[in-house]
Amino acid sequence: TTLGIFEYNYAQLLRKNALGNFRTLIEEMTINPAMLLYLNGNENTRRAPNENYARELLELFTVGRGDAVAPGDYTNYTEEDILAIARALTGWRQPVRDNVQEGAYYTRGRHDLDPKQLSHRFDNVVIENQEEEEYKTVIDIILKQDAVAYNLCRQLHIWFVNAHIDETVEQNIIAPLAQIMKDNNYEIKPVITALLASTYFNDVSKHGCIISSPIDFIFKTLKVTNTIISDVEVDQYFVWGGIRSWLNNFEQSIMDVPEVAGWKAYYQSPQYYKFWINSYSLVLRQRFVDALVRGINGVRYLRVDLISIVRDFGDLANDPNTLIDKIAELLFPFAITDQQRTALKEILIPGLPDFEWTVEYSDFLADPDNRDLRTGIENKLQSLFATMIKMPEYNLI
Repeated sequence: TTLGIFEYNYAQLLRKNALGNFRTLIEEMTINPAMLLYLNGNENTRRAPNENYARELLELFTVGRGDAVAPGDYTNYTEEDILAIARALTGWRQPVRDNVQEGAYYTRGRHDLDPKQLSHRFDNVVIENQEEEEYKTVIDIILKQDAVAYNLCRQLHIWFVNAHIDETVEQNIIAPLAQIMKDNNYEIKPVITALLASTYFNDVSKHGCIISSPIDFIFKTLKVTNTIISDVEVDQYFVWGGIRSWLNNFEQSIMDVPEVAGWKAYYQSPQYYKFWINSYSLVLRQRFVDALVRGINGVRYLRVDLISIVRDFGDLANDPNTLIDKIAELLFPFAITDQQRTALKEILIPGLPDFEWTVEYSDFLADPDNRDLRTGIENKLQSLFATMIKMPEYNLI
């Protein structure tokens, strides 16, 4: 469908620019057909300016609103700025059905040709008519504000570290990252590199501070279980369609955000990512684990390869205690307790001494093609992995 093509192209735009230049991302996003439809840019004309995209461009995508200073005047922009920018963005339309791959196009007759006066928040700049290039001037003016870099770096902190940003974090982390962004002309990769390579990010106190989103939960589970997906193209369509269905149930539908600000977990204080877990979603996560690891509930075209994971542990897999510790390192952001290890060992070898696992696993390694031996090991590992992935700690990153 036309909408499906628009969504696909928009997703490609995000992938292409995710570690690129933010200015380029915003420029391309502003006249992208999917965005023109979503925030009514296609209805934005000189006779009837539509403020939807202009408002979100300022409030969500760039400078952020800030606190209200006076009626219609916020820390970083005013209501008059929204209208002026909306006028500057007039004239763009999404392609018609027969030309959906051509991109948006500009119509001069729908564009406001008069000057647009911005407020003191933007140094009282006047935007003169520049036809189809005018939207780039708008973005240049916005990106001159220091508040853009600060706002973006706060969002990166919420995404990668946690939602706790006090004055100390603002001064010691956000401000230096914002300076890196400005020094690199809004290149995103240097900022993310600096954050992820920092001692601050890698400090143990930052481990396990965020609850995984449904997307994170599903794909990290596929990864840590070494899930093998059929290489038949038709099968893969079923796989990705199934994953999309799971995400719909988890209430994080791809390309179907509940509101323009996105999902509450990424912006609504003070709960943020705690929104992802409730009595309904937690049960769904457990069902997904069983469906994947134990191969029930009609899961097709997927196969977890738990034995290959354990083999990679080498001799450490011979002992059930070190085996459980290694799996815990793989799954959890911090070490398990002695009590947890004891309880998990009961899942692996219920009521049996440690050497029983050592003997059974050694027998399998000596004869890996023996179906009975393989099945016995696989069943034990399935029970262990399923139990551990259902533990509360696994939901943390």
